[in-house]
Amino acid sequence: GLVLGGQVEAGSKVNVFFNGESYAATVATDGSWTVTIPTSDFPSDEFTANYTVQAIDEAGNQRQVNNSVVIDMLAPEGPTIFEEGTRILENSDGEDGTILTRLFVRDTGDEVDLVSIDADGTVYEPVQMDVSIDAGFSASGQDEIEIRIGSSERILDGSMLVVNAEDTAGNTSGTLFAWDQSASLEIDMDAVNAANLNIEKIDLRLAKEADITLTEEQVLDLSDTQNSVTIFGGSDDSVTILGAQKVGNTTDS
Repeated sequence: GLVLGGQVEAGSKVNVFFNGESYAATVATDGSWTVTIPTSDFPSDEFTANYTVQAIDEAGNQRQVNNSVVIDMLAPEGPTIFEEGTRILENSDGEDGTILTRLFVRDTGDEVDLVSIDADGTVYEPVQMDVSIDAGFSASGQDEIEIRIGSSERILDGSMLVVNAEDTAGNTSGTLFAWDQSASLEIDMDAVNAANLNIEKIDLRLAKEADITLTEEQVLDLSDTQNSVTIFGGSDDSVTILGAQKVGNTTDS
């Protein structure tokens, strides 16, 4: 939520009028006060909120100040991963198959990072270096960001990865990236949801014979900002939505 606070005469009451609602602040004995405006009271948008802080002392005298704050509740779009230009390195010792060394995502001006999800939902960030690539050198002809994986980090077959975008307001949105080059991959969606990341896209195009089963609850838990997920894949991939009914069309894009 949004925390507001300040100082008034000791013994005063403080009311905050924010975006058409009234909130009673908590006032300490020394006159310091705070109030939290819950995010549930915000529109799901980017907007300027005008607010008034009103203080009433023990004698009934009133004073108020007016102010405004810009609030951004819009999450960025989940990163678009380019299949072309993604680089892999054959593991010479043969024990783990291929290793992901770099991949490319569309440059939208947001901060981008890459995290890996363990089987228990633990999130860690591989050692990496992000480099902006000029459009003239990109695989897609668009401005891209190249994510290079540090040589000390081994992104192996079967890894569950999330490419996150974060805007200047701190809103995040991610794309679950299934990485597998050698065998069929079953993604543990309970582990993905336990990671508590805002995921709006699932990309199966660089996983061979990926298999995903989703329940309605898992779809809703993927993101705090929307109740849908877009899945990219190929003819070798399988997606099952338990309890769902197909009401639309499949789109090739």
